[in-house]
Amino acid sequence: MSPLERERNLQLDRYNIPLLTAEMGKYGYDIVLHMAETITTMEEARKLALIGNGMQAVVIADHQTQGVGRDEGKKWHDRPGCSILASVLLHIDDSVIYELSDLVALHLCGLLRETTDSQAIKIKPPNDIVANGKKLAGILTQNIYDVNHRYKGTNVGIGINVHYTQDELETFPADYGATSLNLLTGDVNTRQSLLIDILPAIAAIGPDTEVINKNQSVRNEYDARWQYFSYVLGRFVRVYKDEQVVTEGEVIDTGVGRGILIATTDGCLKTISLFDSNTKIRISD
Repeated sequence: MSPLERERNLQLDRYNIPLLTAEMGKYGYDIVLHMAETITTMEEARKLALIGNGMQAVVIADHQTQGVGRDEGKKWHDRPGCSILASVLLHIDDSVIYELSDLVALHLCGLLRETTDSQAIKIKPPNDIVANGKKLAGILTQNIYDVNHRYKGTNVGIGINVHYTQDELETFPADYGATSLNLLTGDVNTRQSLLIDILPAIAAIGPDTEVINKNQSVRNEYDARWQYFSYVLGRFVRVYKDEQVVTEGEVIDTGVGRGILIATTDGCLKTISLFDSNTKIRISD
């Protein structure tokens, strides 16, 4: 594809907000807010939550000037019009945010597998979707509280690399390589059609976050799917806390909202929660 054709495709891939709003209204979303540029969609969704009327909303942008990552100081980098940059404002039991994050990852991983027809797309905990080990998408979930510590909603941030070339991706700082939907499919994908597939299921995930901890058969079903999609199960990893190695070994079990179980090199079994932003894992095999 020539540079001119590519730029033309980027111009054509614009959101139809009236259509998207009407479609998402069928699934309980009260508002779809679109901005050509913002600091971060997470902050815009937080502002909506603090209004306090219990709305369920979607905030999307074509470009973020300070897109946030999971780790403090880390940013999500993008080129205008080349990514899905969205934050979904939900209302759940705030104690099940870890389950929510993992269920969103499950749904997104399954959808991206269908879109690319690739079984190489997997979940790399705590919040990345990878294809052949390269980052394709990221998820960031945060509970929102007001100044009186009252729960106001849960923010689900989603970033997906859509239109990037490999040369563009290599200019972004990252812990490991990245890829895009267009590179994986060899075709031009549209952000709106992807969002229409993604958002309805996210709206329905909230109730499942509570059922999963009350119904063992439901948990078993989700855990089996999580393990099937896992990029780390059966692999040797090192666990870092504040950039220092705290343990290493083989991941022998994992599940929705449960972190990972490691058979360590010193003969112990350790459960590692990956929801602390200071904790991360790196594959060493």
